[in-house]
Amino acid sequence: MASVVGGWGMVIVLFATLSTLSLLIRQRAPELALLKGAGATPSQIGRMIVGEAAKALRSPAIQAATRG
Repeated sequence: MASVVGGWGMVIVLFATLSTLSLLIRQRAPELALLKGAGATPSQIGRMIVGEAAKALRSPAIQAATRG
């Protein structure tokens, strides 16, 4: 029973994390369009998004690892 509750907890946390990252990207759509217009390649923009996601998730991950 505990593994079921833990599994659902992980699903909820994953959903919240993905929603947050999606919101961050949607809010920056005009900036991304400007970068594309200035000549940024899709891979450069992708690396920027992945780097931003890593920075946004690093602190909560460290806190969760040290508390749990």
